[in-house]
Amino acid sequence: PDMDIVEELVANDESIKGIWCVPLYSNPTGAIYSDETIKRLSIMKASNDFRIFWDNAYVVHHLTDEEIEISNIFDYTKETENSNRVFEFFSTSKITFPGGGIAGCASSKENIDWLKKNSLLQLKTGDKINQLRHALFLQDKDHVLEHMKKHREIIKPKFDLIDNILDSNFGRDGAVRWINPKGGYFINIEVCEHRADKVYEYCQNNGVGITPAGSTYPYGNEPDNKYLRLAPTYPSINELETAINVLCDGIRTVG
Repeated sequence: PDMDIVEELVANDESIKGIWCVPLYSNPTGAIYSDETIKRLSIMKASNDFRIFWDNAYVVHHLTDEEIEISNIFDYTKETENSNRVFEFFSTSKITFPGGGIAGCASSKENIDWLKKNSLLQLKTGDKINQLRHALFLQDKDHVLEHMKKHREIIKPKFDLIDNILDSNFGRDGAVRWINPKGGYFINIEVCEHRADKVYEYCQNNGVGITPAGSTYPYGNEPDNKYLRLAPTYPSINELETAINVLCDGIRTVG
């Protein structure tokens, strides 16, 4: 995030009560928060009840041998007046099974006590058998990272395939821009302004389902209408190759 803007907004508007962050391999761009950004979020002036929702969704979802680690945000907030500022979330989504994993939250003791009290209104008890299943399978950090290397072997060739096809069609310095991320599960593509929805329609009409234009913006409202997010993990390599070539045709066709 542009921290100059964030700091100005939260310092001058007490109605702003929180910010949601995906700090590592952020969806959809794959952005990685710098140490400076994490520190500024932690110490910036804000209302006492302002909260940072730290969605560390892709903490072990590396796509390269460089297993990037970001700063621990709690190192900046503990034993300060902002000790209750952060709720950090994580889960086994895209580690085990979608909808069948487990999730967790890290925060201050006061926040966790509040969360436990209020979450009882939503869920009487967790699925302890599933929790045990995950504990026995994942075991510890080393086993998790080893498991995720197997994920990388499956999905990294798909990211590289998209990168190569886009490069061969549009080159690195053309009007079409994209990022081949170091982690996460998405590729963000920038096409010509006011054309993303047309590219989406072209793909739909030619048998290729992609995320609708604007989906990664609040309420689906993306003013420039030029960004598309690809989620390439599900199709086979052959299916993906066909789909991305259709996408490239669509980008050229709608101009």
